[in-house]
Amino acid sequence: MPVKRDDTHQLIERELVVFKRPNTEVWYCRYKVEDTWFTQTTKERDLNKANAAAQKILAKALLRKEENLPVVTKRLRDVAQLVLKAMEARIASGHKVDSYTQYKRIIDKYLVPFFGSMVISNITSETIEDYEKWRVKEMGKTPKYSTVRKHNVVLNMIFKEAISRNLMSGLKMPYLETKGQKSERHATFTVYETNIILANMPEWVANGRQHHKEKRQVVHDYVRVLVDTGARPGKELLDLQWKNIEFEVQHETAGVQFVEDEVEKEEMIDYEREYVELSNGPYDEEGNPLPNTVWTPIVSLFVDGKEGTRHAVGYDMTYRVLKEIANRRYKNIRKSNKLQHLIETKNEDKIFMTSDGEGLASALHMFQHFLEEYNMLKDRNTGRKRVLYSFRSLFSTAVMDYDDVDMRDLAKALGNSPEMLMKRYDRGTLKQIKHKLKAPNARQALFKPVEVPDLYQSAKVAAKASKAKSKAKTKSQ
Repeated sequence: MPVKRDDTHQLIERELVVFKRPNTEVWYCRYKVEDTWFTQTTKERDLNKANAAAQKILAKALLRKEENLPVVTKRLRDVAQLVLKAMEARIASGHKVDSYTQYKRIIDKYLVPFFGSMVISNITSETIEDYEKWRVKEMGKTPKYSTVRKHNVVLNMIFKEAISRNLMSGLKMPYLETKGQKSERHATFTVYETNIILANMPEWVANGRQHHKEKRQVVHDYVRVLVDTGARPGKELLDLQWKNIEFEVQHETAGVQFVEDEVEKEEMIDYEREYVELSNGPYDEEGNPLPNTVWTPIVSLFVDGKEGTRHAVGYDMTYRVLKEIANRRYKNIRKSNKLQHLIETKNEDKIFMTSDGEGLASALHMFQHFLEEYNMLKDRNTGRKRVLYSFRSLFSTAVMDYDDVDMRDLAKALGNSPEMLMKRYDRGTLKQIKHKLKAPNARQALFKPVEVPDLYQSAKVAAKASKAKSKAKTKSQ
């Protein structure tokens, strides 16, 4: 039978124990919540007082567990969970917390593995320096300035949460310096390379496996709208709903356009007649557009992005793409103009998604696979990889070079932070300048059909065609 120790007292069997550590007169308690044991000082030297303190500690721990809070909150990992829970509560109450996924990833992948078991009040500037060295090894590279800034934002949120709960003093909060590798500008596309991309995408879509084909089609839609609007890739367009769209039709006097091909002429007339139905422009008694009128749709997209809610503007290509998506996904709507119906009824479906509701979280990954297949992933001059963001610089350059769009107008269209002069004195609005942003020369150049040279042909498609040709030749013999 084990000898009963004077320095250990079991208050609740297998649940609460009061004990003394060597070389100290203070009593500690060890308590269990569910299947986990925790240790904490009672701060008492008298056994009776220590027993009462231990009972209170256990009661508080059980209450915290019942309220779905961490039992112990002095370690960084526990405080980090409180920060995440606060964000989750905001999301549940209907608020947007755009950075939640990113912050959670930083906490789970970097902060908890390094700081997790540390008592938050013991983290010093020296500890932060050790973390920065560890992070470089973990990432395999020096992080970019923007990455370091995000990590520091999350750490500051955790420290401030700890201060608000009296788990650390504000005076002990470590100073976080944002230092990192300067970000390089994204490699861009030329207008000609954009023509090649748009020429190759239908083939890429057609050659996808059955379950990937629709996602590829959505990427194709997404790319065309990025090229036409200059919108920021990511949430600006991926969160866009039909209810966030408005459009009008602009008509301008122009020279008579002669079209020899009868089929092409009929398509053009149908397309222009569709615009007539959506506008009050000039047309004859039979409802046909007058021959010297050019019809242009102006599509306003109310996007929510980096700079908050703003307008992005698209024109003919954006209208065509939205119409294609509406016709493809909403076969059950018995309306001649499904797009107009979706906009007027303020439909809340996201636009850039598959028919079964899957979004485009992998858009960049898929697009870069496309570029790699067609030998266009890296800029031939810089060696840097192209990304979806490359279309933004392409758009800016094209509309300025081909149509001399004013820098002020372009800044408003892209939602960039204007320079100080514009910020102080300019009062123009996007509504006032959206007609000037039509940039017909740039858009004609960007969406120009081209013959794709061998350099940008898909090796996969060529190999498949060669195999089919050999098989056919063998059969004929």
